[in-house]
Amino acid sequence: MKKSLIWLVALMLVATFSLVGCKAVPEVVEEEEAPAVVEEEEVAEEEVAPVEEIIEAGSIIFMPLEVDETDEVQPLEGIGPNGEEPVGVDVLEGLLTEEDIQKLKDGGYTAVVCFHFTANDWSQLQLKGIKATLEKYGIEVLTVTDGELKIDKQISDYETAIEMKPDLIVTIPLDNDATAPVLRTAVERGITLAFIDTVPTGFVHPDDYAGMGTADNWANGRVSAEILGDYLGGEGKVALLNYKYMMFHTNQRSEAARDTFKNEYPGIEIIAEQDVENPEEAAKRLPPVALT
Repeated sequence: MKKSLIWLVALMLVATFSLVGCKAVPEVVEEEEAPAVVEEEEVAEEEVAPVEEIIEAGSIIFMPLEVDETDEVQPLEGIGPNGEEPVGVDVLEGLLTEEDIQKLKDGGYTAVVCFHFTANDWSQLQLKGIKATLEKYGIEVLTVTDGELKIDKQISDYETAIEMKPDLIVTIPLDNDATAPVLRTAVERGITLAFIDTVPTGFVHPDDYAGMGTADNWANGRVSAEILGDYLGGEGKVALLNYKYMMFHTNQRSEAARDTFKNEYPGIEIIAEQDVENPEEAAKRLPPVALT
């Protein structure tokens, strides 16, 4: 019974992770100054040049957006890491009975939260939701770890978390391949796992983990490409910055963006791609969009 209850809480946390993405519609604005221009270089057919060889340092252009504030729920487009059909958070309504909730509060359950990094608003909002949900059910958070976007650091965090013997580990693995062995140890120790956005390589639901909560990352990638494509008027050259780590959700976004540019904006060419450790820092050095 105790194991079943903590699985139910893990599923409730899945609802916490699942963010709703609303399509933002760009406003058309008059540019007083010409956008950053790059000099064209010859790129071999079907080869993708490193970003630094294509983009000269210039001004980052922030596109004004009009946010869709309606309550309309868009159809889910993405799939799970093993091809699973996605479901909305509404399926979790009524999952816990009042009796279940009371047993959770009386059960002395514990959890550890392991992030890939915490130094941004997204992670802090996730953490806020996780803590609020666990507190609601009387589950103590033993510690919160920060992987600092370093695989070795996150693996060490997992090892420490496992030794604390929590009932539940809530985490977003930094790299599906690298983190799989240590998280397999957690499964073997009887620790319930709830994942955000991505699942370690070889893990199968429900044998190895309770659930994964995520945004519709295929839709995120598609909409991002549409915003940029519309802003460019369907013509131009773009560069993509991708995460260097093996992460399901970021791969989905990149694949969807490429697919959207190819099928919806034939006049837009991807002239460069680069896998980076920290896209936010990379974007400060090199504008991720090259307009010509």
